[in-house]
Amino acid sequence: MEKVYNIEGVKCGGCAAVVKEKLSDIEGVETVEVDIAKKKLIVVGTTDKEVLQKALSDTKFKID
Repeated sequence: MEKVYNIEGVKCGGCAAVVKEKLSDIEGVETVEVDIAKKKLIVVGTTDKEVLQKALSDTKFKID
């Protein structure tokens, strides 16, 4: 299932790469895309928002 979230703190390709790296390792996540211009996070898989945010807890990025 594809889920789209707002994501705060992503300003460049490097930021997007960090988000993709951290979230891609989560069980249940199939693909991760970050739209920097629209500040959107697109995740395909069966994981919920709380698990995704926990994986980013040591970063400046916030899923809304």
